[in-house]
Amino acid sequence: MGCLEDDIDYALRVERGEIKLPSPRPKIVCLCGSTRFRDQFMQANYRETLKGHIVLSVGFYVHVADECPNCGASQSFAKEQGAEGPQGKCWQCGADLGCTSEQKIALDELHKRKIDLADEVFIVSVNNYIGKSTFSEIEYALKQGKSVRWTEPATEEHFYAMAKRHEKDRGNDCAHEGVVPS
Repeated sequence: MGCLEDDIDYALRVERGEIKLPSPRPKIVCLCGSTRFRDQFMQANYRETLKGHIVLSVGFYVHVADECPNCGASQSFAKEQGAEGPQGKCWQCGADLGCTSEQKIALDELHKRKIDLADEVFIVSVNNYIGKSTFSEIEYALKQGKSVRWTEPATEEHFYAMAKRHEKDRGNDCAHEGVVPS
């Protein structure tokens, strides 16, 4: 058989169902936003997964760490009992909760690699909150040509207003701190 006959035979076998072609790759969506919104991240992950998308998300929720990685003490239990420790420290052993500033920088870079893998970025926000890391991730995603969706339509407007101020105040870090529009 020649090449044309082979191609025709192959096409007919596919049509008859004798050869199964792989289904198209599902869309890969990377969730971005403040880790203080754990519940909203979980909801977005659930909804996107049910749509048949592959979901990339944060590794853990730095802003809502409840269990001490050192001694396992529950921070919410301590709060209920009035035994809270200093902000960001375990009430029982004094260990840091969450991560160090060096680890935070590494996690932010790791999340940008997830954006590289994604077809689309989905911004999880509450009351239009965009923190410094999220702002950076949105900028990065747009520079990479990724499409960006938002949980709240007003957040997109807020982001572009922040970006415009940032351009004006280049070098002034306060132009994109986590703020809620007034």
